[in-house]
Amino acid sequence: MESDKTHKGITATAGGFYGPQGRVLRLPVQDEMLNNKMDSFQFENNRITNFEMETSAIYGLCKLLGHEALSLNAIVAIAQTVLSVEIHTKQSMN
Repeated sequence: MESDKTHKGITATAGGFYGPQGRVLRLPVQDEMLNNKMDSFQFENNRITNFEMETSAIYGLCKLLGHEALSLNAIVAIAQTVLSVEIHTKQSMN
Protein backbone atom coordinates (compact mmCIF):
# COMPACT_ATOMS: atom_id res chain seq x y z
CA MET A 1 0.00 0.00 0.00
CA GLU A 2 1.40 3.37 -0.95
CA SER A 3 0.28 6.79 0.14
CA ASP A 4 1.64 10.32 0.39
CA LYS A 5 1.48 9.76 4.16
CA THR A 6 3.81 6.76 4.18
CA HIS A 7 7.50 6.30 3.44
CA LYS A 8 8.96 3.15 1.93
CA GLY A 9 12.46 2.30 2.97
CA ILE A 10 15.08 -0.17 4.04
CA THR A 11 15.40 -1.60 7.54
CA ALA A 12 19.02 -1.93 8.61
CA THR A 13 19.82 -4.50 11.27
CA ALA A 14 22.48 -3.79 13.87
CA GLY A 15 24.54 -6.59 15.35
CA GLY A 16 23.93 -5.28 18.85
CA PHE A 17 22.29 -2.57 20.88
CA TYR A 18 24.57 0.27 21.99
CA GLY A 19 27.77 0.40 19.89
CA PRO A 20 26.35 -0.84 16.59
CA GLN A 21 23.64 1.83 16.83
CA GLY A 22 26.17 4.59 17.47
CA ARG A 23 25.53 4.80 21.22
CA VAL A 24 28.43 5.20 23.60
CA LEU A 25 28.24 3.58 27.00
CA ARG A 26 31.77 3.04 28.29
CA LEU A 27 33.68 1.79 25.26
CA PRO A 28 34.12 3.95 22.16
CA VAL A 29 32.18 2.94 19.07
CA GLN A 30 34.13 1.33 16.22
CA ASP A 31 32.84 3.73 13.55
CA GLU A 32 31.71 7.14 14.78
CA MET A 33 30.37 7.99 11.32
CA LEU A 34 28.15 4.88 11.02
CA ASN A 35 24.87 6.75 11.57
CA ASN A 36 25.87 9.43 9.03
CA LYS A 37 26.82 6.73 6.51
CA MET A 38 23.50 4.96 7.01
CA ASP A 39 21.59 8.23 6.76
CA SER A 40 23.13 8.98 3.36
CA PHE A 41 22.92 5.38 2.03
CA GLN A 42 20.63 4.76 -0.96
CA PHE A 43 19.82 1.65 -2.98
CA GLU A 44 17.53 1.92 -6.01
CA ASN A 45 16.04 5.20 -4.68
CA ASN A 46 15.36 3.62 -1.26
CA ARG A 47 16.87 5.00 1.93
CA ILE A 48 17.27 3.47 5.36
CA THR A 49 14.18 4.42 7.35
CA ASN A 50 14.49 2.03 10.28
CA PHE A 51 17.34 0.69 12.38
CA GLU A 52 16.74 -2.30 14.60
CA MET A 53 18.58 -5.25 16.13
CA GLU A 54 16.25 -8.25 16.22
CA THR A 55 15.86 -9.30 12.59
CA SER A 56 19.37 -10.69 12.10
CA ALA A 57 18.96 -12.93 15.15
CA ILE A 58 15.55 -14.16 13.96
CA TYR A 59 16.92 -14.93 10.47
CA GLY A 60 19.96 -16.67 11.94
CA LEU A 61 17.87 -18.89 14.23
CA CYS A 62 15.45 -19.72 11.42
CA LYS A 63 18.32 -20.73 9.14
CA LEU A 64 19.80 -22.97 11.86
CA LEU A 65 16.41 -24.59 12.57
CA GLY A 66 15.40 -24.99 8.92
CA HIS A 67 12.54 -22.47 9.08
CA GLU A 68 11.64 -19.63 6.76
CA ALA A 69 11.17 -16.12 8.15
CA LEU A 70 9.92 -12.73 7.11
CA SER A 71 10.50 -9.40 8.81
CA LEU A 72 7.97 -6.62 8.42
CA ASN A 73 8.33 -3.30 10.21
CA ALA A 74 5.65 -0.68 10.67
CA ILE A 75 7.23 2.44 12.10
CA VAL A 76 5.38 5.38 13.56
CA ALA A 77 8.24 7.82 14.08
CA ILE A 78 6.38 11.11 14.17
CA ALA A 79 3.73 10.04 16.69
CA GLN A 80 5.85 10.77 19.77
CA THR A 81 6.91 14.17 18.42
CA VAL A 82 3.34 15.17 17.55
CA LEU A 83 2.04 13.93 20.91
CA SER A 84 4.77 15.84 22.75
CA VAL A 85 4.00 19.08 20.87
CA GLU A 86 0.27 18.68 21.54
CA ILE A 87 0.85 18.11 25.26
CA HIS A 88 3.21 21.09 25.60
CA THR A 89 0.83 23.30 23.60
CA LYS A 90 -2.11 22.39 25.83
CA GLN A 91 -0.03 22.94 28.98
CA SER A 92 1.15 26.38 27.84
CA MET A 93 -2.43 27.41 26.97
CA ASN A 94 -3.65 26.63 30.51
